[in-house]
Amino acid sequence: MKTAAEVMKPSFFHASPSDTIGVLVHEMAERGLGCVPVLDSMGRPLGVATMGEIERCHDVEEVVDQLARPAVCMDQSTPVNIAARVLAEHPSCCLLLVDSSGIAVGALSPVELLGAVLGVESGGDAVTEHVRDAAWDRADILELGAAHRAPAGPGIILLSPGLDETKRRRVWAESAANMRERLDQMLREPQDEEGLEAILEVYPRTVRFRCLTIGDAARREQLVGALCNVERKSDRAPHACVDPAALPRSAVVDPEMVP
Repeated sequence: MKTAAEVMKPSFFHASPSDTIGVLVHEMAERGLGCVPVLDSMGRPLGVATMGEIERCHDVEEVVDQLARPAVCMDQSTPVNIAARVLAEHPSCCLLLVDSSGIAVGALSPVELLGAVLGVESGGDAVTEHVRDAAWDRADILELGAAHRAPAGPGIILLSPGLDETKRRRVWAESAANMRERLDQMLREPQDEEGLEAILEVYPRTVRFRCLTIGDAARREQLVGALCNVERKSDRAPHACVDPAALPRSAVVDPEMVP
C-alpha cells in the first residue's frame, strides 16, 4: 500500500499570516473553496477556516485567533488506507501531511485519497480541479427563483460565468446593500457595466452566484476594493470582474476602464 507522501500534492492552497483578507477571499472564490487550512509562518497547521469566518475578519491574525476547527493532520509516511480512514472519521476539506517537525509538506482531498486507496489514477489535474470547484458546482444558477432566495441584506455578490480558456475560474465581485434586490435588478434590467452585461447576456444561462453577508458598508468596500485592486469614486458601487488569465492575480473591469 502506498504512503500518503507518494500520492500527496506538495503544492496546496492554504492561508498564512502574510495573506491579506481581500486576496484570500478572491482566491478562495476563484477556486470555489468554502474552507481553507491555515498555517503559521513556519508552515505548521493551525486549523481550518471557512469563507464566512474569514470575510468577517480584518486580517489573518484575527482569523487565527478565532479558529474553531482543527486541521486534520497525519505524518506523511502514513499508508493511504489509514489516512483515508482518519479523514472519514474526522471530516475536513483536506488531510494535511506533515513531516517530523510538524510542518505541512502536502495535502490530499477526500476524492484524491479515495482514488489512491482504490488505485484509480486521477487523470492529471482533473480530480484536483473538480474538488476546487466543488462549491461553485453546488452554487445556484442565476435565475429569478434562486435570486429571490438570496439574503435580503447587505453583502458581497460573487458571480461566475465558468472557466476561461486556461481552465481557471472567472469571478465578478460586487458590493450590494441588498443582495436579493440587486440580483433581481441584474436579471430584470440592462446593466451599465459592460463587463457585467456581457456575463449576463450569455444564453443558455450558466452563471452561478454566491452571497457573502457583510453588514458593514466600509468593510464590504474594503474587501471588494482589495479584490479589484483599483481606486474608485466613493459614489460608485464597488465591483470588479476578476479574470485570472489576464494578470498573475486578477484583472479588473471598472465601468470607466472597459474598452
